Amino acid sequence: MTASLVCLTQFQGFPINEILPEQLERLGKHLERIIGPEPFNVPSMETEPSLQIATFLAYPLLEGVIRRKLRQFISAGGTVQKEFHVLKDDGEVKKYKPKDRINNLNHELQLLQNETSSASLRTRLSRLNEAQPLFEDIYKWRWQLLHGALTASWHSLTLLLLTYLILLETWEE
Repeated sequence: MTASLVCLTQFQGFPINEILPEQLERLGKHLERIIGPEPFNVPSMETEPSLQIATFLAYPLLEGVIRRKLRQFISAGGTVQKEFHVLKDDGEVKKYKPKDRINNLNHELQLLQNETSSASLRTRLSRLNEAQPLFEDIYKWRWQLLHGALTASWHSLTLLLLTYLILLETWEE
């Protein structure tokens, strides 16, 4: 098993045993193309340029996939098409109305979890977000990475795996 595939087993809540072997191998090859064959053998993951680049590319990819899946609610540019609501970090309800702008991945992931027609994806997203607020963390990481308060390391793997999970689970939609 390659180092990239070993990373999969460390992804919190990712059901590695439910993925078909050929899908797992394909994902491993994609990850190796992005981060190299042995990401944990580099002197410092925090300074590895390929991980930093992968992290910055992973955010727009994840956002684009979510918006594509939610195109009845959000345009590709982030304009709200149809009214919806989500929970803010403080537990209050945030209402989005048509023509509002959204740029909060936490809210977009919550909407995807609530509105996906895939019961399996809904369950998996719920599992990923229940023990530790992953959606909120993903939102916070983005701003911390952009403003230099956080150095890219394993973030790209988390984002790419989440993107892959969404694509895999909603392929038929």
